[in-house]
Amino acid sequence: MNLRKLLTVIIFIASLLVTSNYVYAEPDLSLEGSNSFSGAVGASVAIDDLQITGTPDGPVPVKLLVTNGTLQMSVITGLTFTGPSTGSELYFEGDFADVNTALATLSYTRGSEGTDTLEVSLVEPGEVFFSDNGHLYEYISDSGDWNSAKTKAELLSRYGATGYLATITSANENAFVTDRLAGAGWMGASDVAFEGDWKWVTGPETGESFWSGDENGSAVPGQYENWNEGEPNDSSSNEDCGQFLAGGTGRWNDLPCSGSSLNGYVAEFGSTGNLPTVVAKDISLLTNNPPVVDAVTPLDESTDQSIDLEIVLEFSEAIDTNTFAVEISPCHFGNSSEECADLIPTWSNGDQTVNLNIANGPYKENSTYTLSLTTVQDSNGIGLEEEFEMSFSTEGDPYTITEIEAIPEIIYENEATYFFTISGVGEYTYVSELCGGNSIAEIIDDVNPKEFRITNLTVGETYECEFGVQNLAGTSTVNVGPFTVKKRPTTSSSVSYSCKDPQARNYSQFGRHKSSLCMYDELTSLIPTGNQKLSESSPVIPGTCQVDNILTQNLKTPSQNGVFNAYTGGIVTEAK
Repeated sequence: MNLRKLLTVIIFIASLLVTSNYVYAEPDLSLEGSNSFSGAVGASVAIDDLQITGTPDGPVPVKLLVTNGTLQMSVITGLTFTGPSTGSELYFEGDFADVNTALATLSYTRGSEGTDTLEVSLVEPGEVFFSDNGHLYEYISDSGDWNSAKTKAELLSRYGATGYLATITSANENAFVTDRLAGAGWMGASDVAFEGDWKWVTGPETGESFWSGDENGSAVPGQYENWNEGEPNDSSSNEDCGQFLAGGTGRWNDLPCSGSSLNGYVAEFGSTGNLPTVVAKDISLLTNNPPVVDAVTPLDESTDQSIDLEIVLEFSEAIDTNTFAVEISPCHFGNSSEECADLIPTWSNGDQTVNLNIANGPYKENSTYTLSLTTVQDSNGIGLEEEFEMSFSTEGDPYTITEIEAIPEIIYENEATYFFTISGVGEYTYVSELCGGNSIAEIIDDVNPKEFRITNLTVGETYECEFGVQNLAGTSTVNVGPFTVKKRPTTSSSVSYSCKDPQARNYSQFGRHKSSLCMYDELTSLIPTGNQKLSESSPVIPGTCQVDNILTQNLKTPSQNGVFNAYTGGIVTEAK
């Protein structure tokens, strides 16, 4: 070779190197952040932890690509874009700090359900990195025939790896490359050595046959092909080289190796022991319709629900039970007005249905409650699109009051005593004025049955009293009386007393020590101390008898009057 030819070759190679964008990745750079994100259809998914670490020597090139959806960054200060700043494919570069600031605002939006992969790589515009095999691909816009493209591709180098016309050995690789083609381009396939024996003649697969025959042929067992329909047909009798068809279809065609010009070729970089040192990261993206509450029992704003109500929520899909949180208000249940409720969830139907039972129930009668979901996510980490809230009201009847002991028709001042029971669940309050005016009810015994004594009564007045209790469901009342207040008779120590027609009653049910035969109250206080004879002529003393049976029997039958020992605590225990 003479000097002129050598100089020409050197200049040609130098021009290739200049136009080949000969770059090596920074060996100490890396991409950090989460490997997957998920979000609702149509919602912006924040990819907010993607960052580049290391110490670059200069501006950092970045390529972001998704096959579905849209990428955008809310902060792009200091970045230079090759192409649009929003879309499915972003190429930009900038200072290390500016790039990381922008990446922290990255988001992804997709209008349909599905999975996608965000390809992040620190490469120049036009370069794509396939993480499945660790190879880099680039569509080179350079018009020429197959022979020229093969020569030029093998002179290229990217990130420490030499180039060659692309060889395709799998459907995934074919889809990856053709999705990113800018136009029709040459590949490293040919049957020039033997018609119908299609081989890869470039790269690490050099010499491997993948197709046998013409358009009616077949793939070599275990090999991949993607010829267009009716290809390869060798229509001009010398179509011995392969190409990618334009339009990103992924289909292949055969053309003459020389004399046929395409607008470019696909160069591949990577082989065993000679992989490009590309800093790259794939991030899995999932978009899904958010879960919704398809059904709820009881219905929202329902009324007359049981105080032992069980709430059932049915979701549109399985729920991550660890993310489920629910609140119910107000925080009072049953007899408690201070403790908030713990709702115990029981999951069924593949974690799609939850039954909620109150731990410290029951609910209050005649009350309205509001239930809200605070956090709920499906198995993909997607939460409810809208807040869920429902309300219901419990049933309730007023407490019932049953009078079991009427007061006498005639009483002396401050001696009206009566009994009644209260039945119901939960809290209640006493209401209604007793007998009006200044009369009040004094609780003597507050266990069921209740025992009350009416005080501040006026002598000579006839009373008909009303007593009531109230709960959230309403008020229940009971009438007491009528009775007339009499003035108590005066007594002296010279008068003897006896009990006429004692109107026997059994008071043992009240848990008090009372006579089973006599209902005259405070009779003993009218019998003086010492020896007194009780005769049949003594006046009748109304009330409830508080002496024991033996005294009562003697009062009832004067002929059996006996002697009783001692007088203490207002009780006659000695009489003749």
